[in-house]
Amino acid sequence: SVLCERPQDAIKSFDRMMSLVRSLTMLMTTWYMSGWAHFIGEDYLEGMLAADKAVQRVPDVHSLSSLIANAIRAGRIEDARRATERLLEFQPDFRASHAHHLFPVRSSKTRARIQAALHDAGLSDR
Repeated sequence: SVLCERPQDAIKSFDRMMSLVRSLTMLMTTWYMSGWAHFIGEDYLEGMLAADKAVQRVPDVHSLSSLIANAIRAGRIEDARRATERLLEFQPDFRASHAHHLFPVRSSKTRARIQAALHDAGLSDR
């Protein structure tokens, strides 16, 4: 549902998964993907909270990118910048333009929104 840009359906599915899943890996994935669903639905504070749960357990390019994009659009500039610094510590070559490879949503408009949010948080395009 996230990749098809149906954020409300995705959020409902992720909420259901969270009540059933006990694996930390699955929970982490569910949290950061829920963050992306909230980003697509423009509910950035909720997206930031969901992504932060994943970052607290396993900070990686997926969880941190979800946190960064939501934080920057929620106006939480310092939170986005701190997450950007963390992401670049372990993946210094990550660029905002890599977003379309990591988050293959259907619409080019949403891909551009994700890339713009990452760029606005300080990630280079090149």
